[in-house]
Amino acid sequence: PDLRIHGCTRVIGRGEEETRKNLTAAYYNRGLAYCRKGEIDHAIADYDAAIALARHLAPAYYNRGNAYYK
Repeated sequence: PDLRIHGCTRVIGRGEEETRKNLTAAYYNRGLAYCRKGEIDHAIADYDAAIALARHLAPAYYNRGNAYYK
């Protein structure tokens, strides 16, 4: 998970240089990694960011719900 978090953080750090699709994927995948590590608050924040970029991303809603449940 740490390597995934690092890679996704680098993509997110590029900001406007990245496409909306890439930023969405980076937030979503980093949320998955944080959740795997048990860092639920970080995971929820990243799922929120992914949803803000792509409201149709059903897995982000699902995983955010699971994170709130935990």
